[in-house]
Amino acid sequence: NKSKICQTKIMAGCYEALDDSEDILHNSR
Repeated sequence: NKSKICQTKIMAGCYEALDDSEDILHNSR
């Protein structure tokens, strides 16, 4: 879901290379 990724990468610090919102959440922590 790109909509979730868009919101998540804003919170995580704008991740552009990641496609999965779950990976962003795990990698940001």
